[in-house]
Amino acid sequence: MDAFTAYIFQEDHGKLTDEVIHTSEKGGSLFGQWTSTGNPVVHLAVSFNASRSETERIADTFSNAFRLCHIGEWRPVRSSRGGSDHTDHTETRAREVLLANYRGGRPTRFLVLDVDRTRIIPFLFEGQFQKGKGKLEILPGVNPFNRYQPTRSNYNPQRPDPPAAAAGQHWNQARPAPQFQEAATTEFQWYSGDDGGQKLMKVLEDFKEIAQRNQVDFSRDKITHDISMSFVDARSGKNWEVKFPPKFPKAGARLIENADKSYRKETRQGTSEKASQAVKNMIAIIQGKLY
Repeated sequence: MDAFTAYIFQEDHGKLTDEVIHTSEKGGSLFGQWTSTGNPVVHLAVSFNASRSETERIADTFSNAFRLCHIGEWRPVRSSRGGSDHTDHTETRAREVLLANYRGGRPTRFLVLDVDRTRIIPFLFEGQFQKGKGKLEILPGVNPFNRYQPTRSNYNPQRPDPPAAAAGQHWNQARPAPQFQEAATTEFQWYSGDDGGQKLMKVLEDFKEIAQRNQVDFSRDKITHDISMSFVDARSGKNWEVKFPPKFPKAGARLIENADKSYRKETRQGTSEKASQAVKNMIAIIQGKLY
């Protein structure tokens, strides 16, 4: 039986394995959250080859906007014989070094992803001890958090670090603060739990189908953790915002027309047993099929 389950978006899984194949990657940092059952969800993977200032901007942006925390590191694993024994003593020691180099305090949980050419294997530390090898579950589709990385379009894995970083003064030696490690999605949110990421992705994809240029922006309240999505309807050109309550879909979402203008119309949705049906009803209202 697997010791735990780690979650990563399909987009990021492909990106990491491709970078191990095509570049001289050194590994990097993982940002995400812990589910209510203690499993890690990777929302963002940053390369050590990114500049220190860029990485700091990314960390600040995502901790402030979405309360993501630094949950671990990823490292490239290569073998001339077509694979690596991810459980041998040398590999275990290499993961322990990553944990020892963390300078944000002593995390209660720490994720390490071993990335080779064909697969990613997760390992979890609890305190200073490796809990064991886990199962990696891939979340389908693109990672919506990548839309909110201001410097993502300028990211170049081949770019060298500035002198400060090259000298070993990596950003996480001064940050993040220890409490970042404890950030977790609250248990009562509709998108928490081990299948929460898939629920959130399905809702996002449904709204993208009717949005202009398939673009849907979303935000997460730092205090309540409530999710909001906003977009422009491709048919009407109207602005819409959807505010999801913690118990969605059993509690109806708030559907707001012209949310960014002085004239706005707000509708509270009815209850539904399934999120897919609730979203279908909202889309029908947006497109004028329900009144």
